Amino acid sequence: MTESISKLAGKTLLVSIPTLFGDVKCRPCTLVGAEIHGMWLRSEELTGRLLPSDNPFAAAEPIAFVPFAHVAAVLIATVPPGQVADTTAKADDAPPADDQRPIAKSGKRQSEKRKA
Repeated sequence: MTESISKLAGKTLLVSIPTLFGDVKCRPCTLVGAEIHGMWLRSEELTGRLLPSDNPFAAAEPIAFVPFAHVAAVLIATVPPGQVADTTAKADDAPPADDQRPIAKSGKRQSEKRKA
């Protein structure tokens, strides 16, 4: 597993670390490296949480080791950012997944025929 995560070094991941932030919200972090027990991450928010702002080390772009045991989730983009809007627009045109209206032989729902 660490081999596949290591391939993402230098990329921004969204990581949820409840033990540091007190919630499960994912925050952007740059993956610097991965080891068998955790990840080396860099982010201003992570640095701000671990160090006081007046600490000179805070300005040195430190990285933090976060054990996998403290990570609730990692989100990784699977679509390039420019394509996200296109995918969303297509999803808006589709009927809701729980739409149980019958489909006529024409392939349209009864209410769609009336609109046309």
